[in-house]
Amino acid sequence: MGDILYAWACPAFIEGFPMDHTWVTSYDNRVLKYKDIAEVIRNNGLYWFCWGDFHPKGERHEKDTGFLGSANGDYNYSSCICAPNLDSRQHAEARGTIYYYGVDGVCHQLANQILWSSASLGHPPLTVSQALGYRTTKALYGEYGVNVQDWELKKSQCSRPESSVDSGALGVIAVAKQPESTGRREMPATRDSFEDEASSILKSFHQEDKLDILISLRRAHQAKLMELRKQIASGKKIDASEINAMHNQFFRQVEKLIHPDAFQQLFGMPIETVANVVDQRVVDMVHQN
Repeated sequence: MGDILYAWACPAFIEGFPMDHTWVTSYDNRVLKYKDIAEVIRNNGLYWFCWGDFHPKGERHEKDTGFLGSANGDYNYSSCICAPNLDSRQHAEARGTIYYYGVDGVCHQLANQILWSSASLGHPPLTVSQALGYRTTKALYGEYGVNVQDWELKKSQCSRPESSVDSGALGVIAVAKQPESTGRREMPATRDSFEDEASSILKSFHQEDKLDILISLRRAHQAKLMELRKQIASGKKIDASEINAMHNQFFRQVEKLIHPDAFQQLFGMPIETVANVVDQRVVDMVHQN
C-alpha cells in the first residue's frame, strides 16, 4: 500500500476569527486512537505537530471527524522536510521552512509542506484546502509559505536519496522510523494558485482591470513579511497583534478595490472581517524566548 499521509483539522478560534488548526499523521486517528505522542512513537507512528498541540483526533463540528483527506506519499521525504514527533514550537527541525510562525506562514502552510511528498508529475499534492480559514491564509502566505526561495531549496535537498532522515541525529525519530519507501517520485515545481484564482474570480465580476493592482498589493504585503522576518532574525521582539494588524491593513486595502462578493469568494470571508490568523500563545512560545 505504501506510505499514506493523513491530514486533519480541529477548531482554532483565534481572537474571534474562526479558523482550523491542521496537522498530518501516518495513521488514521479514526481507527488508531493514540492518547499522546509517546503512544504514537511506541506504535511506530508519525505525527507532525504543525505548530500546534498534540490532538488525539480531528474534530470540526458535531459528528465531523476533521478528516481532510489522505494520499500516498513518502515518509522519508516528508520527514526530511519537517521532523515528525517533535513539537514545532520547541524544535526548529519540526518547522519545515515556516521558520517564523505567523510571518512565514501558519499551520496550513506547514501541513501542505509535509503533504508535498504526495505530489507526482501530473498529480497535484494533497493540501489542507478544506480547512476553515484556508483561503485567508493562502492569500497572505501562499500555499507553502512566504519564503519561496528556502522552500524550493528544501524540496530539492529532500528529493535526493541521501537526504533520508538520519534517525540517529533526530533521536525520537529513531523510535518512530517507518519502512523505507520504494523510491522517490519526480516532483513538479511549486505553483502559487492564488493569482489564477484571483484572475478567474475578478473576471466573473467584470473586474479584470483590478487584477494587477491586487497582485501588487499582495506582493507588497509579502515583502513586508519578509522584511519583518529579517528583523526577527536580528533580535526584534514581536507579538501577534503586530502581525495581525499588517494582515488586516492588506485586507482593508483590497476590499476598497474589488466587489464585496468577489472579496468573499477570494478570501473566504466577508468584507470588514477582522482576520486575526496568528495565535498569540504560539508567538509567546517561539518569538519571545
